[in-house]
Amino acid sequence: MSREKYDARRLARCRARYKPVYCRICGNQMIRNFDIPGGNRDRMHTECILKQCAEIYSKNGKLDRMNIQRLYARGYDIPMLREFIETGEVF
Repeated sequence: MSREKYDARRLARCRARYKPVYCRICGNQMIRNFDIPGGNRDRMHTECILKQCAEIYSKNGKLDRMNIQRLYARGYDIPMLREFIETGEVF
């Protein structure tokens, strides 16, 4: 079986077995994108994570390891989070 056929069958199976997934932070339904790698694995919206981390960082001045890992996994870091807080982009 060629790679294209395999990918097409895999996508068809993913779409057929699709169950709605809800964000663990806000509770709204996640929109899945099966066409990009990893597009169907997220359990939280990036915006929700940024907002939650900004709120925690504003209160405490630091983040726990879990929230730092969430930021890094989505391509953000602490200096970028500070910049978002200063400019007010997150809230």
